[in-house]
Amino acid sequence: MQLKDAQLFGYHTDQLYKRANSYLENLKDLLRVCDRAADFVMGRLDMEKDPEALEQLEFQLKLPAETVKSGGGGKVLTHVLHQSIDLRHPCEVDFVRLLEAVDAEDAAGPVTLEGIESIATVRGVFRTTLPEWRAEAKEAVANRAGFASILSHAQVKPEAGQTPPKVQQTLAALIDKLRTQCPGWCVHMEEFKLLCLIEEVCRWLMASMEYTGREGRSAWTLAGLRSHLAWGEPLTTRIALADVSSNLEAAAGVGPSSLRLVGNRQLRGPTNPDRGRTKPLPAHLNVVSAAHPLIRQLRARLHTTIGIISQALVDADAILAALSESIQDLHLTEPISRSSNSPVVESIAKLQRLGIASLGDCDVVKTSDPALKDCLVSLRDHAVCSCSPRFAETVNSSAVDLQLDEARLIYWWCAQVNGFLAHEGSPCPARPDAWLSRLSDLIAVERFVFGCARDADQKLAPLPELDQYRSDFRAYCEAHLAGLHEVASHFVDCTLVLPVDEFNAVLLASILPPLDDANSLRLHEAALKQDFEYIQQFLGSQTQVYAAKVEAILASATPEHLCPDCCARLVLAKADVELQGGCLLCGFIPMIPHERPQPTDSEEEFRLLEQISSDADPHAKQAAVASTSLVNAAKICISDLVRRRSEWIKQIGILLEANPRTTAELLSKQHGICIDQLPNALKAICSTVSTTSSPAPSSSSQSSIRSLLIGGYVLSAGSPLSTACLNLIGGFLL
Repeated sequence: MQLKDAQLFGYHTDQLYKRANSYLENLKDLLRVCDRAADFVMGRLDMEKDPEALEQLEFQLKLPAETVKSGGGGKVLTHVLHQSIDLRHPCEVDFVRLLEAVDAEDAAGPVTLEGIESIATVRGVFRTTLPEWRAEAKEAVANRAGFASILSHAQVKPEAGQTPPKVQQTLAALIDKLRTQCPGWCVHMEEFKLLCLIEEVCRWLMASMEYTGREGRSAWTLAGLRSHLAWGEPLTTRIALADVSSNLEAAAGVGPSSLRLVGNRQLRGPTNPDRGRTKPLPAHLNVVSAAHPLIRQLRARLHTTIGIISQALVDADAILAALSESIQDLHLTEPISRSSNSPVVESIAKLQRLGIASLGDCDVVKTSDPALKDCLVSLRDHAVCSCSPRFAETVNSSAVDLQLDEARLIYWWCAQVNGFLAHEGSPCPARPDAWLSRLSDLIAVERFVFGCARDADQKLAPLPELDQYRSDFRAYCEAHLAGLHEVASHFVDCTLVLPVDEFNAVLLASILPPLDDANSLRLHEAALKQDFEYIQQFLGSQTQVYAAKVEAILASATPEHLCPDCCARLVLAKADVELQGGCLLCGFIPMIPHERPQPTDSEEEFRLLEQISSDADPHAKQAAVASTSLVNAAKICISDLVRRRSEWIKQIGILLEANPRTTAELLSKQHGICIDQLPNALKAICSTVSTTSSPAPSSSSQSSIRSLLIGGYVLSAGSPLSTACLNLIGGFLL
């Protein structure tokens, strides 16, 4: 207002007016630069849409006045440096000079600059926020002990849901803090970029530890592992450059080339030109030099982990190619008695040992690969042409053009499903001995492709043709396997095993050992052919084989031929002798190779088995679906198991009644025997024996008692038994 009034009254030619007006214009320019600088630091400038953002922000920096002696007196000179801020290539030193210019004007001029928001913003960032942040960042990267779990090469998988290490959380918090306080400036800071890289590498390594932990590793998809490797490989280049850069900068003690100095800007009137070229302290070097040892270790750890995952993917590609070939020739393979003998299941097991549980969201499905889509459409159009999936090679020549193993696997699975549903829908399949194994292989591949359990409901939306194949196949499985699942659930967890292993679990649990693969296959075929008379004959003949095997075991029941556990089972004295060959008893007692549900009440579970076996019809000749034949065969075997268990309980009762004195002593001394846990028939005998006044001496041979023990352990594989029964028998050998 005062300058305007002076201009109106004609003082615009006065030197004092000119000096005051020049001061005000320079101050306005300085404040305009501060406003633009504050907007830039806080990320409020749109560098693409705002043309003024590309302009250099020019301002003047007044240096402290100095006195130059001249003649008999002195002359005071004030040097002014012309400075600028290039927002396309911003440098911290330019913003520091801007604050120095503000301080000089604030100290010398009549106008105070305190309280101006833009100046307070720039001053807070460069004089408070950045020094504090750099101190915290230096402390974080120098904490080598905090990175021990990330840098360790130990094959240890973190627990599910485990939070990242504290030091990694600290880095993430520092990054978020600076992004919040100065979002526009932080992206131009070398140490901020370095910290972001370190934090990203730590995140990648922590995720990788879930894969490289060989024991109990978590399950990955093949697509997920490829994506993880694609994320990690560029990190190796970035951290290698950071390693070289941090090493050179730490050794030279100078800032990076991006931290420009004044350069060739014109100086007006200084007696010492180097005065304006003084280098500020490169504060970023405190963080960079402190991080250099950590960067070198992270680089080595990253290189090692990348190698492990790369090799795993190479192995996975080879196994996937073999799996595609196996499923392509599935209709030509020989029948198998258990899934572990299947080339298809073996390939999937190898992939699972590599930590790959399923195919995942692969590119051919995500992008609806045209070649695969055309193959699937053509496959369905020609479904009635042939019973062999090989027809697809002649009908659709593009099938051989599927270069990716994932696409080939999906295509040949659909082809096999197509042929299987068209020609195996009858109650008695064309190849009864191979129906279970072939269906199990198709289910195993379905679980691997879709990455879900039998009863899950997932769809790969980008390929509706593939969803249709899966929907048809699942409907077939539900119709033909529901009965088998219901019966087998008493012996094995059906959600974890394949149908062939479900049926085998029933056979292993209910048929007297030994049961080899050849006999298992014959039982599979007889069940699907509804030849139940053969199954009954086999059960009868197996009794004689079992008796002869038990007699042979008892004849050689010495510590030299039994493992320590089996010596304890048969109540044999342990001796310091080396086991010669394999244990006779371990290989004889059937072991179902899958987890089975544990009943809360053994007697209640046995009553359920009795109820199941009561529906067995050995003369049935008609079945609506294939599983009806399997279920009827399973019930026949279970009825034999129920009969043998009842006879075994009866033999124990005879033993107790023949040795009342020993029985009374065992019940009085307990020996791990709880009468309440015994079957009802034995409870009644024990209550009678315990009141006998004139016990008779024991007359049973140890061989017959041990035969009862072996029978109990064999029965326990299929029918839940209380340990009180086994302890009661073993007490007679003490």
